[in-house]
Amino acid sequence: MRSNLTIPPMITHRRLGEMLKIRTRTSAMTDEELCLDCAGLRWVDPAGLCLLRHLIQSLNERNVIVHLRDLPLEMESYMRRMDLFADAPNLRFDDRTGSYARNDLQGNLVELHDVTRVDDSDATALRIARTIVAQIPTISTATDPDGMCPSDAEKADKSIAYVFSELLDNALIHGRRRGYTHAQATVAAQYFPRRKRLQIAIVDDGCGLLQSLQSHPRLQDGHSHEAAIRLALEPRVSCNRDLRYAHDSANQGVGLTVSTRLALASGGEFTIYSGDSAYNEDANGRAATWRTAGWDGTGVFIEFCSERLPTIDVSQVVAALPGFRQVPGLHFQ
Repeated sequence: MRSNLTIPPMITHRRLGEMLKIRTRTSAMTDEELCLDCAGLRWVDPAGLCLLRHLIQSLNERNVIVHLRDLPLEMESYMRRMDLFADAPNLRFDDRTGSYARNDLQGNLVELHDVTRVDDSDATALRIARTIVAQIPTISTATDPDGMCPSDAEKADKSIAYVFSELLDNALIHGRRRGYTHAQATVAAQYFPRRKRLQIAIVDDGCGLLQSLQSHPRLQDGHSHEAAIRLALEPRVSCNRDLRYAHDSANQGVGLTVSTRLALASGGEFTIYSGDSAYNEDANGRAATWRTAGWDGTGVFIEFCSERLPTIDVSQVVAALPGFRQVPGLHFQ
């Protein structure tokens, strides 16, 4: 049996509703074929790529063959460069880009990557951090002559990686504690030099923020996905979640708070979607919420404006958080 659906023209952090509806409509499919009409597709951002990856993988697990019909060449080329087609044996499309040379764009993007183990989160977070720091041309990469102190770039890499490792750790650990044993987080990032914007997406298929924070006393007056998203943005709400640290949890619940505040400080924006709700905020103080078709896990989209990254003092952002404890070896400065 073959089903036919149409991919929307844009799959972005602000326009995920149609893709979430496709996910809902295909959730019961097994041992079938799905034809996705891609003729009208014009743009996919990192959040859209992550969601597509989850959809394709979910269908693959249920032996559903997915045909990307009339996929525009530009979109095929971009999806291939971002590794959407990797490890997708159920995917069918007119392959016109398989022989294309693969340029080294390290520092400008992070290809789609699935984090399935907590042990992998630090390395992935470091790749994200290095992509951010690469957009700060004024930062020093020089170490001291004796090699005893890291460069400013290395310090920034490590401190920003710490922030994103918390996001990844929480995505995996909280879901698995609540029975989502195969929960994973998918990451993608892309720098757009013309717009001077860096976009980062982390999308997990775990339990979502509402389940994650269901026992928090602050949710008693607003037991909804929207309330959970707003609560999760507050510092230290998700602290002490990482069981890897026997004596002092290195996870202090600042990952989502700091990453989104850094984005706003740079003149960017962020969007979070979980359950049936999505929340967006930009550097001008504009905030918006809307209902979505529903996502079991949590999606985080963060956009930085690279022109203002050199002016941000990460240490000040972190030091302003209540109850934050400095972690030995990290340099938030």
